[in-house]
Amino acid sequence: MNGSPLQFYTVMKDVGSGVFYPLYQGIETSFTDTDLIDGYAYNYKVYATNAAGDGPISAPILTYAAELPSMLRQDQVTIGL
Repeated sequence: MNGSPLQFYTVMKDVGSGVFYPLYQGIETSFTDTDLIDGYAYNYKVYATNAAGDGPISAPILTYAAELPSMLRQDQVTIGL
């Protein structure tokens, strides 16, 4: 945004209330949310911040935590930023 270097990304999460709250701020280009509950839907939004301010907020990223056989079980989601 405006050619200024990135300061950080913000990942926001909604667990069904429609209200997104900040979950992560940092410069890493991926984020892993852990301890998800099987059968629940999770929404995430991401935006970047630099010296000019906050960039546009992404469209919601919808994920579901699903029950899988134990050998395939995953209780986390990784979002590439």
